[in-house]
Amino acid sequence: MSTPLLSIVIPTYNYSQYLPTCLDSILTQDFTDFELILINDASTDSTASVLQDYAKHDSRIRVITHTVNQGIFASNNEGLTLARGAYLYFFSSDDWLLPGFLNDAISLLEAHPSIPFACCDLIYFEEESQNSIETPLLPHAVDPLCLSPKQVVQHIQNDRFWVPGLCCIMRRSAFQKYGMPDDNLQNISDWFFFHRIALAEGVGYLPRFGITMRKHHQTYTSAIKRNHKRQKAVYLALLRYLAQKENRKTLQLFSKTSLLYPMVKAHRFWALAKPCLWPLLANKPQKQLKS
Repeated sequence: MSTPLLSIVIPTYNYSQYLPTCLDSILTQDFTDFELILINDASTDSTASVLQDYAKHDSRIRVITHTVNQGIFASNNEGLTLARGAYLYFFSSDDWLLPGFLNDAISLLEAHPSIPFACCDLIYFEEESQNSIETPLLPHAVDPLCLSPKQVVQHIQNDRFWVPGLCCIMRRSAFQKYGMPDDNLQNISDWFFFHRIALAEGVGYLPRFGITMRKHHQTYTSAIKRNHKRQKAVYLALLRYLAQKENRKTLQLFSKTSLLYPMVKAHRFWALAKPCLWPLLANKPQKQLKS
């Protein structure tokens, strides 16, 4: 069995109604040198039969079945252990890819070995209203860009650039260097993980829509956001992490931007007792000028 260039890992739990759209969007990509690792995290709906049916018709698919629900972080870690590709992509089973994304992302990474990962613009699909909202990360960009850490900071501050974890295809070597996202940070773990790397090493950016992200009340992120106390606790966990002496280099990276201002503002009295966090309070987001 030849080693695939890309490994795509998708944990899923009770999303059988979304799986065909997700899987079809991947299997019909013009880039074909990938393996697709599907982890059924003890679903109780028809997920098992949907996955097995797809696996019968495409040899690139491997199905892993849990008898006990282990959660998204454990499932992703298992996927990383099983993955064989030089590039890794962790995707969600309720979202879908747009044509050509995999080829464009891998081409950018292959052409520029110094960048740790590539990202793209995304579209939000509001399931309740059936509306689609296009979200370009750098609205004025035309061609693919390799952004240095300094340019990442500049675009965050001036253009409100950000890195959606769902849109990131990453080198295996970067995962080996940085590890996996911290599960203590729950719904912001991917956000923190990819911004940390972008601020340290830069990022490849594709000015094209490559992903459609489905927004609905069943998502892991939505559940946390609805619980304001829990979300605030997640923010505090991140600030506690950054306040630790061994994480000061990472804190310095984020202090160059206003990314963490909303989080530190939510815990401003606690942060005031931590002088190392004061730069985060001082770095407010710039107001966007009306065009």
